[in-house]
Amino acid sequence: MPLDPQSYNPADVEAELLRYVTLLEQATQECRKRGIASARADAEFRTAWAIATLAADEQATNDGKKLTVATREALAVRATGPEFLAKREAEEVLHAARSASSNLREMVGALRTIATNLRELVRS
Repeated sequence: MPLDPQSYNPADVEAELLRYVTLLEQATQECRKRGIASARADAEFRTAWAIATLAADEQATNDGKKLTVATREALAVRATGPEFLAKREAEEVLHAARSASSNLREMVGALRTIATNLRELVRS
């Protein structure tokens, strides 16, 4: 509900404040879920990276070669593309959820300020 400064009343502000508090709680729970998903994606990527690095070393050893660090890392990057993409996507979704939560906190703060100002006006 958009608040019209000309028609502010304490009950409307309180209702809007309670609505935003509920939205903030939902956003907090969403951040938790997204944080867990991001941690899982990171763990999957790190595991895939380790496996790819070890596989590159093993293949080189079997071929009687020694890989440079850059070559080993390039092979690992090529082998873990999907896991890296999933990790980055999960991180961005988490970032978006945190931003939404932060925006809601700002709105709650603004509504508290309005509520305080209205109380003072009503008392006058």
